[in-house]
Amino acid sequence: MKTILLVDDDIFIVRALQAVLARAGYDVHIARNGMQALAVLDTTAIQLVITDLRMPDLGGPEIIEVLRSHSQQPPIIVISGDVRARSMTESLLKVDVVLSKPVNTHELLAHVSRLFPRAFNSDPARNLN
Repeated sequence: MKTILLVDDDIFIVRALQAVLARAGYDVHIARNGMQALAVLDTTAIQLVITDLRMPDLGGPEIIEVLRSHSQQPPIIVISGDVRARSMTESLLKVDVVLSKPVNTHELLAHVSRLFPRAFNSDPARNLN
């Protein structure tokens, strides 16, 4: 199964996006902050990450830094309601996609679908899920 880590401290966004992604056939793991995200990453083979930038404890930039230093480097989609984050480019954040909140679910699903071939091609062991 295609495995996604969804990281956001807003429970309403988490529930809505989890439902949309699950209906589309993805296995969605939830983290409500950066510390929970790191715990999931330590125990689960994650193939794509969707994260907010502004969260308590450990925020999106720190999660992105950890992911980019990780050997598997899954694709990353940033979702943010922060006006400054929305003006940042993917290359500046070192992520694949930046989306504004409220998230257009059709746009999110299109990006997730597009990024999954890269997730599978980057590590043959991931193809076993």
